[in-house]
Amino acid sequence: MQLPYNFGPTGGKIRVLPTTGEGLSTMFTMVTEEWTDNDTPLSYQFLYMRADGTWATLTGQQRSTQTSSWLSAKAPSQTVYVKVTATDSYLATSEVNTTVDVHVLETGLTQASNKITNILSQLSANDPTRNMQVLSLLSSEITNLEQKVLDQESPGCPLCSNHGTCNANNRCDCDVGWNLEDCSITDSEIAKVITTKLDALNKLDELFAAMPNEETKSNLLSSL
Repeated sequence: MQLPYNFGPTGGKIRVLPTTGEGLSTMFTMVTEEWTDNDTPLSYQFLYMRADGTWATLTGQQRSTQTSSWLSAKAPSQTVYVKVTATDSYLATSEVNTTVDVHVLETGLTQASNKITNILSQLSANDPTRNMQVLSLLSSEITNLEQKVLDQESPGCPLCSNHGTCNANNRCDCDVGWNLEDCSITDSEIAKVITTKLDALNKLDELFAAMPNEETKSNLLSSL
């Protein structure tokens, strides 16, 4: 006896408009279409690739063939992969992806932290789907922000970024108010990045507690 085999949906496409934009500013619309499968209805999940190469969810499983969202990228610009997974009624899946160019305006650490804090303050417990999108993006953005701190660091001695002096061990002794091995960032900037991350974690805890069901909570956790 030959057992039937269920193949995933076929023929699907995904497009993103606009094809270029600014991180955490441009609203990108992602549309999937032309899927073929006998085992309907189909459901769709949209994801994007973080700067570290891992996939993060933008939506849970949904019947709608489109979604709109900001995207996060690493400065100064990044080609971001976006994909959709199509699932039939017997849970067979297929996926397609495309790319979009996301640019990041060069700002200081304080300005970038303030932008994240401002976005966090606008989130409402009444829109769990939107919260999942935004918190996923902010998680990536905070990781990029932390990397930006490390990327700014230079070898240190002998210049110490003009904010310190070299000691006998060829290490920088930073002037008061300056930090890192090369004295390139102020204490206040470091504190702002840390505070922003704590604010994001506190907001996540608040919104997680307010979510209506376990599926929504699971989707949020998988997006981070």
